[in-house]
Amino acid sequence: MKFTATLLLIISVICISCTNHDKSIVSTKNNLDTSANQVNPVSVKKDSLNNKQVDSLINEIRGNFNQINKITKWDKIKKEFLEGTNEGGEAKFFYLNSELKKINTDQMGETFRLVREYYLDNSRLLFVFESLEQYHLPLDRSNSKFYESRKYFYHDKMFKRINSEKAGNPLNETSVINDQNEILKELENLELLQQKSL
Repeated sequence: MKFTATLLLIISVICISCTNHDKSIVSTKNNLDTSANQVNPVSVKKDSLNNKQVDSLINEIRGNFNQINKITKWDKIKKEFLEGTNEGGEAKFFYLNSELKKINTDQMGETFRLVREYYLDNSRLLFVFESLEQYHLPLDRSNSKFYESRKYFYHDKMFKRINSEKAGNPLNETSVINDQNEILKELENLELLQQKSL
């Protein structure tokens, strides 16, 4: 009973934070202030999903997200160098009972740092948390701006994306589909990378 109440409280806090429309956004991952003005949720065409099913899927995904992040003893954590990044990058693969549950990527460029966390269940992508840090001078992070995005997937389709507002990333269906394809392609490349090193 206590566990259920705690889980409901955590899910409620996440739901509230994901729909926050205040002037400033506090990062739920890193407690970093962003310069974003608001959070903009976008739902893409869900085909046969109704609002109740979408809400149910999001709650299920958030439950899996919380369970994965509570794991402190992984069977195996594997690090790999990411090729094709400007200033370097790394991928970490987290396994529990021989199943890949989470992938963290950290990519650096002269004026940015992009961190993505992929959450999987039964080899299916559920959720991607993305944090982008942008700075104006090469490798000078003193005036950084932070942006976040939460991306929810069901059967390899992104059915919801919640972004902190930022220039150059319009919140429309075409943008969401392009974002979905980029995420799925990167995940495919990451899975190939981890299979080569097994």
